[in-house]
Amino acid sequence: LPDPYAVVKRSNATRSFPILTDWKDRFIEAYDIELTHWVKTLEEKGEPDGPSAWDGYVASITADALVKSQISGVPEKVVTGGTPDFYKK
Repeated sequence: LPDPYAVVKRSNATRSFPILTDWKDRFIEAYDIELTHWVKTLEEKGEPDGPSAWDGYVASITADALVKSQISGVPEKVVTGGTPDFYKK
């Protein structure tokens, strides 16, 4: 990802800008938006909205397949075993 916008500091005949050293700083605004949406939906509908544990599981096994594919050099299948009924709406 490109560096987020930062104010360029000019001092002693140099230009510099801060480099983020913590991934949380890069995504803090996105997390705030996601959490605000989750709370508002919970207040309005009485139930949470957003990604489920199943979504996280599928993201994890997909990332694992990607790493295996990078090592093997061939596409790897993403095998979920099927979505449990309680995640289906």
